[in-house]
Amino acid sequence: DTRWVLGRFGNAVSFDGVDDYVEVAHNPAFAFSSTEAYSLAVWVYAPSLPTSWKAVLAKSRNPDPRYGIWISNSQRWVYAYGWTGIILPLLTTQMQESVALC
Repeated sequence: DTRWVLGRFGNAVSFDGVDDYVEVAHNPAFAFSSTEAYSLAVWVYAPSLPTSWKAVLAKSRNPDPRYGIWISNSQRWVYAYGWTGIILPLLTTQMQESVALC
């Protein structure tokens, strides 16, 4: 179940962690090139850590470019643009984390 809930600052989307997502239609304004400056930011609360890759914020490859923030199967934040990525620190149990990439 995806639902709107009261968040830390205003409203938030709540997911059950199984198969929920929010889809935003393609917009050329979000097709950043590898040389353009842009920022991605998320705030995540997860009562337990995932054991498989989970997309937190992602722009798919149709049409390119693809980029986003994931949690890896080794429980690390991963930012990637195309096939190039940055691996960030380990997550903690009962995590309440914010990630901002500029």
